[in-house]
Amino acid sequence: LDKLSKEYPEVIKRLKKRPPAKIFDKQVTWGKKINKNGDIYIGQMAKGEDPFGRGCWIYATHRNVKYYIGALKHGAPHGSGCLYKEDWTLIFRGNFEYGERRGFGVQNKDGNYYGYFKTNNKSGLGVFENLDGLIYEGHFENGEKDGKGYNINYKDKTIEEITYREGNIEGIGEQETYNKKKQRKLMTQQISSIPKKYKKYIDMYLQLESKGNSLMASHGLKEDG
Repeated sequence: LDKLSKEYPEVIKRLKKRPPAKIFDKQVTWGKKINKNGDIYIGQMAKGEDPFGRGCWIYATHRNVKYYIGALKHGAPHGSGCLYKEDWTLIFRGNFEYGERRGFGVQNKDGNYYGYFKTNNKSGLGVFENLDGLIYEGHFENGEKDGKGYNINYKDKTIEEITYREGNIEGIGEQETYNKKKQRKLMTQQISSIPKKYKKYIDMYLQLESKGNSLMASHGLKEDG
């Protein structure tokens, strides 16, 4: 890694933030690989195989993503990892399976999303705050709001139950005064299945929510190193 630090100082600094992956059934070394499409890999490599363990892809062909840092399996993001723009703005942190965002993650795209993914799309339980600070807590499918949820407006201190179908509103319940205690209890019950290592994001959300604060204005998307 030290040999590559002059050419890729920021990449090496970020790779060193965490220890390398422990791999017991393969001979692993650190190295560099350049694909025919111009993508560059720096990190752990299994002898005679693709990138394997922990490393960084520097993408030449992805339009909105420049870097991936995290766990890999057979050359693809697999396990916990982060996606960044060219200026190292964090886009996504969460779980991957063979190159796809799958499982729990935190994403910054047209707002902040905390929740589950499937085949790179928001799918399952999630919390989304748009650029105006309006919050939706509920279910998603294929990237769209789908099923029962709640729209929360901190400015007006209101909450309404709402049902979506493929991103379109199907039904709206009565608007009520936002009850922090009631909604916190409901959200806590809903997130009971989230993996422990990601619960700090939802705990952060609940703390902000209990104070009536905005997710983005108070924190935005943070990286844990």
